[in-house]
Amino acid sequence: MNRTGLWTAVTLALLACGTALAGALKTNVTVQNTSAWSIYQLHVSPTSESNWGPDQLGSDVIITGESYELTGVPCGSYDFKLVDEDGDVCVMNAVEVCSGSSTLVIDSDALLACQAGSATTASAGGSITIENQSAWAIYRFYLSPVTDSSWGDDHLGTEVISTGETFALNGVACTSYDVKIVDEDGDECVMNAVDICGDSNRWVIDSAALLACQAGTTTTPSGGGATITIENQSAWAIYQFYVSATTESTWGSDQLGTEVISTGESFDLGGIPCASYDVKLVDEDGDVCVMNAVDICGGSNSWVITSESLLACQAQ
Repeated sequence: MNRTGLWTAVTLALLACGTALAGALKTNVTVQNTSAWSIYQLHVSPTSESNWGPDQLGSDVIITGESYELTGVPCGSYDFKLVDEDGDVCVMNAVEVCSGSSTLVIDSDALLACQAGSATTASAGGSITIENQSAWAIYRFYLSPVTDSSWGDDHLGTEVISTGETFALNGVACTSYDVKIVDEDGDECVMNAVDICGDSNRWVIDSAALLACQAGTTTTPSGGGATITIENQSAWAIYQFYVSATTESTWGSDQLGTEVISTGESFDLGGIPCASYDVKLVDEDGDVCVMNAVDICGGSNSWVITSESLLACQAQ
């Protein structure tokens, strides 16, 4: 069963934001309980706050196999506290919530690790963001450890990843997974033995990659493509990052979303099909750097952006 609750303001400070909050980006958060214990309390507090605020479940209980959705959650960094049927407490700190829908998968191993204090983020794992750049909406998304014999639950639930939209699945434990994606026509894409670990995994699903996967010519996300790591060593933060196939006439979505690559930080974009791309970077001052016909194929591609190279690119 999938139940929905309205986001309960955590503190008076949020209520005081008034007009500012009304214009802020908001998202939905789904807590999916696959553990052996029912969850009796769910507290969610902005990381900057010093108190937990109300129990978001109220009189509801998230029993094993069920999920609970909070709607209208302002984008930001949150601490989560879960209390199970035995009164054991799990605290997950600094969970980033934004853009589209986010799902926290709570399994038994992750819950026990969190209760023992050896996990401080959702399910002690990373996150997967699926960006649908294909011509078809994605209706179902399954993620199953390779050791399991069944696909388990559809992680989208009632959600649909329409063309141009994204979906984030948080709290994914580090292991090897089989992935199944079903589009609006019922066509299936299955990717086997996909290793998932670390903070953020972004999969870009374009039309070519989806068709190749459905035809059985690819077994990893986005046609077994490459990963780009942008390392910002310049004096300016990078606010926007676009990657578009050279054959395309539009830039498409900003790959950073709400993220910023500050000086000294890096950003990974994975699952990029082999092709020639145009790249656009926009810094904190709104200055634009465009790099044309960059060949990307396989493995990892690391781009170090220094002040000199960024200025030279912007001057072209």
